[in-house]
Amino acid sequence: ALSDILLAEAILHIKKWNMDDWNCLYTDLPSRQAKLRVKDRSVVKCTADERKALTPIGLQARLEKESFLLKPPGRCFVRPSGTEDYVRIYAEA
Repeated sequence: ALSDILLAEAILHIKKWNMDDWNCLYTDLPSRQAKLRVKDRSVVKCTADERKALTPIGLQARLEKESFLLKPPGRCFVRPSGTEDYVRIYAEA
């Protein structure tokens, strides 16, 4: 953690930035989270980073279609709960 702070300080110094300059690089997007009760959460399979749905077939294509309709185009993804029969839904735009 200390080396991360030192690296950040070095980058700020090299670029002649202050903390306000750095903070302006990131804009938090509005987001929503929900959970949907399902009979069997194991039906939904995702990639290891949980950013894309592998099954059921067609789910990822539908998510991509819906996220493209958000203004500005956003992103959305789902993942099964680890302990309950729920699918968690995340969206941001």
